[in-house]
Amino acid sequence: MSFWIQTGKPTLLEVEEIPDDFAEAIGIIYPPDTEYLILSWNRIPVVVNYSEDLRVFIWDIVELLEGLQDPEFTESHVTTGASSFFAEWWIRRDGAQLIIDSRWSSVVGSYEFLLNERSELTVDAAVFTAEWLKLLRRLVDDMTEKAVRMEDDDLFLRAKALLAASGG
Repeated sequence: MSFWIQTGKPTLLEVEEIPDDFAEAIGIIYPPDTEYLILSWNRIPVVVNYSEDLRVFIWDIVELLEGLQDPEFTESHVTTGASSFFAEWWIRRDGAQLIIDSRWSSVVGSYEFLLNERSELTVDAAVFTAEWLKLLRRLVDDMTEKAVRMEDDDLFLRAKALLAASGG
């Protein structure tokens, strides 16, 4: 498979304060030195830090997954924006497939050149969505386990709605 996500079981911290939103909660619940998320892009493993990287672009992922639910979805642009996981993806639908043209600027290990050599990813839209939903399941389950409350829980509720819509 050319695209998959391994969420693992990252360490969870107790959250005593009330974070502003889902992104801040991600940065608080996962310590910086916990297990990494692994994303495989055209068979190249890319590590993503939960607390420092994922929190920066979780909003974009939720918005993308919401967009992919729309049968009229044709294209999107995602910028991850994290300092050690910075990439831009130009996504377009071609039937049941997504064609993603990417530009990688920063990854842990400094092998952006390899990712840029394999920048175009073609993946079944259902597979792409299911892989990201695995990540959302990990995040929602961890937040629920630690009873994290947020000032603004809109993005968290949208993530839960995506999971419910998928039957998960």
